[in-house]
Amino acid sequence: MKNSPSLPHHRLHVFGLAREMLVAVRDAHIRDAKLRDEALRAAKGTCLNCAEGAGRVTRADKARAFTVARGEAVEAAAAVEIAALLGDARAEDAERVAVLADRVVAMLTLPTQPTSVLGRLRISRDLLRVPWAETLGRRARSKRGR
Repeated sequence: MKNSPSLPHHRLHVFGLAREMLVAVRDAHIRDAKLRDEALRAAKGTCLNCAEGAGRVTRADKARAFTVARGEAVEAAAAVEIAALLGDARAEDAERVAVLADRVVAMLTLPTQPTSVLGRLRISRDLLRVPWAETLGRRARSKRGR
């Protein structure tokens, strides 16, 4: 039996997406050194802040870390987009990073919103079981509409 570590961030789907985004940013091979550094730093920050949020205990601490991770994901996507605009990266690479960043931002947005149904649930649980998030959102909207 293999005894591998199971840290809190290993159970987050969003952490896996953030890692995938980091690899996509690296594989974009941005020629502008400053933009490349900015994009990689922001993509690394996304991963690290997701991990930090997973390890935090209180909702406020988790929300703060996940909010920072969300901003870092947007920054990484913007840096690759700007590089592509200036001809320092391929448009396909910018699109790939943007798609991944969009998914990361979407996963990190719902749990930190205090007015949503999901905001009242445990944040780590929201990130683990994203497929049911849409169902809960529909139920909340249908109850308000009655």
